[in-house]
Amino acid sequence: MKGYLALLILTLFLISGCGNQPVSTCGDNVCDITESCECQDCKTIERCQTSIIQKPKDCGDGRCVDGERCDLTKYETVCPEDCNYDCPAKTKVSNFECGNNCQENSPSHFMTTSGTSSIKANLENSGELITDTITPKFICYKDGSKIAYYDDGLYKGVKFKDYFNSNEETTTISSRVSKAGNKATYYLTFDTSKIEMVFEAECIISFYEASVGNPTQTVYISFS
Repeated sequence: MKGYLALLILTLFLISGCGNQPVSTCGDNVCDITESCECQDCKTIERCQTSIIQKPKDCGDGRCVDGERCDLTKYETVCPEDCNYDCPAKTKVSNFECGNNCQENSPSHFMTTSGTSSIKANLENSGELITDTITPKFICYKDGSKIAYYDDGLYKGVKFKDYFNSNEETTTISSRVSKAGNKATYYLTFDTSKIEMVFEAECIISFYEASVGNPTQTVYISFS
């Protein structure tokens, strides 16, 4: 009889414990073991990471076959042990930010302060081949009228100029796997030392090259 009671108590205890197990809830910022990787809570959990390319079992046998070449979803060669790096260039342009003598009032809205001001954007090639020549172009408007679109162009005493890195008119960006580095910086500058009046301008900046994924951006500049 005592053995039966002990077994009954143990059973009730186990049932009670199971009933108090936490319930998995997607959206509570906690990735429970029972939650699917589709839940936003689990996107950064190691078991849900998919960025690592799984190499084929024959990778390393010295033969380059189709499944070992470029994975265009990640722009990475699946098996570089057997295949040459051949993923094409893929270039992304960051949002513009302040360079020198500049104040960012809100995203894409800037104000010059004194002397020569500048805004800049970073370009990064995540592919495995070098880009073709990247050519920038800017056009600035005031009240719908074009006021500047070439280097050293003047409007109301403000001189406009753009360049890459160290005063380069165009650039190429090496690949992600190159030791030369896979980034470049673009600058749009404004010499306001002889400004004649306060005004605002809309500038459209474009990058001409096939690998650039977001080739055109618009910024707004307040000159003072």
